[in-house]
Amino acid sequence: MSIPDMILYLSYFYTKNELPIRLGFFYVINYASVILTGFLGVGILQMRGIGGRAGWRYMFLIEGLFTLVIGIASFFLMPANPSATKTRFRKKGYFTDNEVKVIVNRVLRDDCTKSSMHNRQALPISTIFKCLGDYDMIPMYLIGILFGIGSYPVQQYFQLSMKQLGFTTLQSNLLSIPNAAISIVNLLIITVVSEIVDNRAYVCLAENLWMLPNYIALLTLPSPISGWTYFAVSTVLLG
Repeated sequence: MSIPDMILYLSYFYTKNELPIRLGFFYVINYASVILTGFLGVGILQMRGIGGRAGWRYMFLIEGLFTLVIGIASFFLMPANPSATKTRFRKKGYFTDNEVKVIVNRVLRDDCTKSSMHNRQALPISTIFKCLGDYDMIPMYLIGILFGIGSYPVQQYFQLSMKQLGFTTLQSNLLSIPNAAISIVNLLIITVVSEIVDNRAYVCLAENLWMLPNYIALLTLPSPISGWTYFAVSTVLLG
C-alpha cells in the first residue's frame, strides 16, 4: 500500500483534526523499523558461513519473510472501511453497529465529499490527467518531489560512508540507530507543533534550517574527517 493510499485509508476512520497525529505515529513505525532492523542486522550478519552462504543473504531472507507475513496479515486484518469490519473469519468485527454509525457520521460531517469516494474504485486515466493539469496542485507536486531531498545523500550512503571511515559492517548497522531514534522524537514534536500553530509550510521549512548548519560543517571540517566526527554531524543532520 502506497503512502497516499494509506493516508486516504486512515481518513475514512478519522477527521481532519485527528489525522495528523495518527499519521505521525504511522511514520514513527517507519523509523522504528530502522531501529529494529539495525539490531536484527547485527545478529543475522553473524550467520555468515552457515550453509556456505553470506550473512547478507540470510538478512534479505529473514527480513523478506517478515514483510511477507505482515503483508498477508494486513490483507485479512485491514477492512476496506469502518462499516466493513465484519467478515466470514471475523464475525464480530472491530466495531459495534452503533460505533460504525458514529465513525461514519463524524467523518462525513467533517468532509461530506467522502460520501462520493470509494477506496476500491479504479482511478480513470482521465482523472489523472485532470489532476496533472490542475495548476493549483503544482505547488503540492513540487513539495512532494523536493521535501526531504536534502537528507537523502547522507541517508542513502550513511552505512557505506561509515565503513569507508573505518567502522565494521556491524558497527555501521548499530550506528544507524541513533538518528532514527532522534527522528521519532522530532517527528512527533513537529506534528504537535504544526497542529498548535495550524500551519504546515513554515513548520516543514524548519527541516531545511535544521540540516543547513550540519551540511556546512561537513563541507568545512578539515579533511580527512574522522569517523566519529562524521557520525556525530550526520546523526544530528538525519535526526
